[in-house]
Amino acid sequence: MYRLLPHRSMRPHQLLNKMKFTSSSPPPSQTPPNAHDWFNFVTSFTNCIVISSILWGFESYHDKLQMIEDTNNKISDLIVAYCLLERKCTKSYFLPKDAPPSSSYNEPPFIPPP
Repeated sequence: MYRLLPHRSMRPHQLLNKMKFTSSSPPPSQTPPNAHDWFNFVTSFTNCIVISSILWGFESYHDKLQMIEDTNNKISDLIVAYCLLERKCTKSYFLPKDAPPSSSYNEPPFIPPP
């Protein structure tokens, strides 16, 4: 196992000089890209765009379904609130106070003017 622990009296620049950073392989040659390299690049780029678009579509679809579900829940809450309010208004304003709730009352309800 190779350990690189500096000696206490060694300075940082001395440690860097002691370490040898040599490369055993020559640098790669700088050749311009050919048609095959460009084709690979365009194909990879197109695949990346297609996959990103598909994932974005799934995410948008999920968000749309969530929004529809939330809207349906809000509509249901409004309907329940309306039914409760309608029942409360029917009981308090439209029934005569002396008539029992189970009587057969065939006349249309009287709506007082505002």
